[in-house]
Amino acid sequence: TVEESVLMAAVMGKPNSTLRRLASLFRPLKCDRKSAMLVECLIEELKLGAVAQVRMDELSFVMLRRAELARALASQPRILLLDEPSAGADESETSFLINLITCKLPEMIPLLFKKGLYRQTHLAIGLVTHDRALLDGLGRACSHEPMTHYFEHGQLKSSCRLGKWLNSTRNS
Repeated sequence: TVEESVLMAAVMGKPNSTLRRLASLFRPLKCDRKSAMLVECLIEELKLGAVAQVRMDELSFVMLRRAELARALASQPRILLLDEPSAGADESETSFLINLITCKLPEMIPLLFKKGLYRQTHLAIGLVTHDRALLDGLGRACSHEPMTHYFEHGQLKSSCRLGKWLNSTRNS
C-alpha cells in the first residue's frame, strides 16, 4: 500500500550501516514512533490520505507520482532529484507541484526537523523538466529565484537565474 511503501522508505532511510539496511529487508519491518509520525505527516501534507491503504499498482498515474514523492521524502534526502515530476499531470496537479516545491517543502522540512522527525533543516531540489507551465510557475512563485543550468546533448550550455533563462527562451 501507499502507507507501507512510505513507511519502508522512512525505516530504511535511517542512518545506519548499509549491511544493517540490507539485513533488515529480510526481517519484518520494525516501525518506531518517529517513522510512523513522519509517514503520517507526509501522507497528510501530500494529500494521500484517501489512497493510503491502496496498493501502489492500483493508483492513477498522478497519485502514483505523489506517492513516489512521499516515499522519496520519507528517506530524508539532502538532495531531491525530480525527473519530469509533472509528466502526465493536468493543470491543477502542476499547480499542486508548484505550490509543493515553492511553499510546502520549505515550510514542512524545518517543521519536521523541529519535531525531531527529520535529520536536516534544508532540502536542495534538482529538477529536470520540459514542462513550460511548471517552469513558469516556479519562476513566479520562488521568493529567491533558483539557478538554472541548461544542458543540451549532455553538455552544459548556460547557467543563469530561472527568470532570465525563461525570458531568453520565450523569443526563440
